[in-house]
Amino acid sequence: MTNPHHEANLIQQGVATMYMRWRDQQTPPVDDLVTEDVLILGPGIDGVIVGRRSFDEDATQQTGQPQKTLAPEQIHVGLAAGQRSGWFWALPSTSTTEPGTDGDIAERLSGVVSKHDDGRWLIAHAYLSHALPNEQLQDYQQQPRTVAPVGDEVMPDAAGLVDLLQRNLGASRLDLVAPRDDAVVIGSDPGEVFSGTKYREIFEPMREQARQLEANSRFDYPGGIRARITEDRQTGFVATNLTATLDGNQLPTFRVSWALTQIAGTFRLVCDHHGFPSSEKA
Repeated sequence: MTNPHHEANLIQQGVATMYMRWRDQQTPPVDDLVTEDVLILGPGIDGVIVGRRSFDEDATQQTGQPQKTLAPEQIHVGLAAGQRSGWFWALPSTSTTEPGTDGDIAERLSGVVSKHDDGRWLIAHAYLSHALPNEQLQDYQQQPRTVAPVGDEVMPDAAGLVDLLQRNLGASRLDLVAPRDDAVVIGSDPGEVFSGTKYREIFEPMREQARQLEANSRFDYPGGIRARITEDRQTGFVATNLTATLDGNQLPTFRVSWALTQIAGTFRLVCDHHGFPSSEKA
């Protein structure tokens, strides 16, 4: 029987290597770390990469980017039943000395992994975003931007994940989030990282308020939806651009990435990561 701690360590090493090759201009390709049909979402408005070849090309074109570091131990890992798929999330440290910048850029990374037949863990999906402080949202909203489409590709066995996303963008999300220590909700503000049961504990008192808001809300998905389930059928992801109109107030388009895993025969949400695309290239 496999050792969960050992498997988690392998995932941590692979994710850290992928991140630093991609974000720190290291020359080796990433094709030994990601699946052939990998979906990568970056923090930039054009940051949508589909497929291993496109990811390798993007990783070799990074120029003038701040130094990026991500230690394996910074990466949180959750394993699905059977230990052949799982999810991860991390808060990388990003330092920059570029003119007009000060301190660290708050980056957040999450994604889905699956185990190859030869024992390698491959990244099937990753989403990297920059945090946007809530007090800057109004200024952000005044800057028109066209966010690159994610594209439509929903595998036949993953249609149910899209339905879960579309039906649980309001108060019912509280019940969809799995009651596990390795579950996480990553919001757009730097302080909005809620692991374990913290998300439900904080927002449960606001459930009725959220339910009332839903009655006058609308959600649109400009640029398509992608969804896939891993080969072991235990873990899946759904990713899209989302425009929310809440009680008549339209928010800027943001990216959403959900990772879900089977618990007692039902998919539950274990990683909800959303953020506003920035003008910076991934």
